[in-house]
Amino acid sequence: HRELPESSQTFDAERDDSLLDVGYLLAMVEGKREVATKLFSKFLVQLESEFSDIANRVANRDPDVEVSIHALKGLSGNLGAKLLSKQCSKIGTLLKEGDPVTAETLDRLNETIKHLKERIKEMITAEKKDTTTQELSDIDIKTLYLQVMNDLKIGKMIDSSSQQNLKKGLENTLRPEELIRWEEAMDMFDYDKALN
Repeated sequence: HRELPESSQTFDAERDDSLLDVGYLLAMVEGKREVATKLFSKFLVQLESEFSDIANRVANRDPDVEVSIHALKGLSGNLGAKLLSKQCSKIGTLLKEGDPVTAETLDRLNETIKHLKERIKEMITAEKKDTTTQELSDIDIKTLYLQVMNDLKIGKMIDSSSQQNLKKGLENTLRPEELIRWEEAMDMFDYDKALN
């Protein structure tokens, strides 16, 4: 087999829905922007950590890269990053069949990941600007704390405004390092750790 030429994979990151179809994920999470933002945040962390050198791993024929490409294909597809999912599918097929993956294909993969990370960061920044924290009384903070803790125990997603309001309310109660650990656990959906 040989690699088929791409049909002009260059794209304008501002206009191309295939780069990141936010509407797709919003439909999956029933329009809950906070949930979508948390999922995109976690995806961004994964792109910058476990998938940060994926193209190099393909180029160096890392024995575990086929599994990583498959995981990235599924993850990106589930989150509406259609172009990345399509590229991973193509690379996965080439790897499975033992065919070479060209430098051009890997360059496109790196470019897509770069633009995708930029797009996610822009979206997260815009969402944070829309989320405003409100001043809460001590009773409101206690009520919110109990509600959030109960929701965490049953594994329910916590919306970002509740999380930010609770964080602001707990700033005078918890030590800064405890507050940071709690927020990190919440952002990573590690609710068991957040409860402790």
